[in-house]
Amino acid sequence: MLSRLGHHVHILEQSTENFRHGQAAGIRAGPEAQKFLSEFDLHKHYPYAVDCPGMQFINQKSDYGRFVKFPMKQTSWTMLYYRLRANFDGLVSKHCPAPLELASEAGNAKYDLGKRVLGLTEDGSQVQVQYRDVATEEIKTVQADLVIGADGSYSAIRRIFRPPSEREDRPYAGYLAWRGGILESEISQATRDVLKNNFTVFKMPKNYILVWVSSH
Repeated sequence: MLSRLGHHVHILEQSTENFRHGQAAGIRAGPEAQKFLSEFDLHKHYPYAVDCPGMQFINQKSDYGRFVKFPMKQTSWTMLYYRLRANFDGLVSKHCPAPLELASEAGNAKYDLGKRVLGLTEDGSQVQVQYRDVATEEIKTVQADLVIGADGSYSAIRRIFRPPSEREDRPYAGYLAWRGGILESEISQATRDVLKNNFTVFKMPKNYILVWVSSH
């Protein structure tokens, strides 16, 4: 969005490769994500999500107990990553195989791999971001008008504003989450007939299972 508006955007990415292992992590593309993509996504002819009619509750016999009409779009972290990269710097992948022609009036868009952010300091009206080159171990800085820290709860930038001690004292919540994925082609037609692209909930004593179809 910023580069489309003419700003020069420089992303410092710690990973050394463009490929991402999404582990089939499915998510719901909510109204805000849909609105954002409808305005800025140039790959509109390539679907990024599976339409889901609603949420269904089933029992051990796969009988419907309740259905809640709640239309949503189910996608995956992997799909959204490659879609956003294609729109940002034109990365070509199996998810977005056709290269995009970005607007000439857009600002520079640089996705800089192998750069681990170490910290930042104010420099007048700007900010100096210090980072280490993963390949050469050389420490460098880059200057910016605006810095967005979007690299997780244990990021270097977040630690500056919220020390680790404030987060590490949280007690264990008392539950575990297991996640698995299977290709739709590997399940039976009977199972597909039960799921029907719905968000499916199966409850058990002290446990529950969530099943969804995601665009991978």
